[in-house]
Amino acid sequence: MEASSPRRRPFFRAVKEKALLALAGLVAGLAIGIFLGWNVWPVQYYDTDFPSLHPVYKVDYAVMVGAAYELAGDWERAASRLAGLGEEEVGAWLRQTIHEAIAAGRDPTEIRHLVSLAEPLGVSTEIMAPFAGDGR
Repeated sequence: MEASSPRRRPFFRAVKEKALLALAGLVAGLAIGIFLGWNVWPVQYYDTDFPSLHPVYKVDYAVMVGAAYELAGDWERAASRLAGLGEEEVGAWLRQTIHEAIAAGRDPTEIRHLVSLAEPLGVSTEIMAPFAGDGR
């Protein structure tokens, strides 16, 4: 047994050295990657205005605008936020969006937020009626 012990020590030492070397390489690679990503080639945003949002995110934004409108009651602010989406006919877009949200089974609270935005625009249909009313 004593004869095999000296042989194992060099083997374990070599494995330990390789593991430390691999760990050092990983840390160095991570550090270089972070430096390059943040300083040399940082993310550059372009075409990020509201009209270029994906339709799903436009609906999410409109839901948030509706929630803010229900809380604050500031229609001018809500209308300017909706205008920023770049839709030509905001009322028609809201009507279609609400109908799609109802058909898709979206959260009733989200639908209520959208309907609260449609009401001041005079947009109302029978399918919207259960979600209409004062949400404040």
